[in-house]
Amino acid sequence: MIVTITQFASLAKDESGNSLPLGDERSSCQARTTAGAFTALDLGTSFVRIATDTPIRMDIEGGTTDTADELFPAGVEFISVDGGEVLSFIIA
Repeated sequence: MIVTITQFASLAKDESGNSLPLGDERSSCQARTTAGAFTALDLGTSFVRIATDTPIRMDIEGGTTDTADELFPAGVEFISVDGGEVLSFIIA
């Protein structure tokens, strides 16, 4: 099992200024191979890219994670966050 979160300050834009579903201004990346909490997000982080090879449940507002939290199937997804939050996950 591996779960990574890559932090971005904003969404990328095309040549016409339209938002793209890709991060821009990457600040850092964290990886975990066991359930638990990541280090607090950088203060300037607005979006994270979550990549996981295992289904997980993550509290996307920080805090304690349980079986009622958001399900992320194996794959990649971008979510909006607030800088400084601590994201944690459990195996689904």
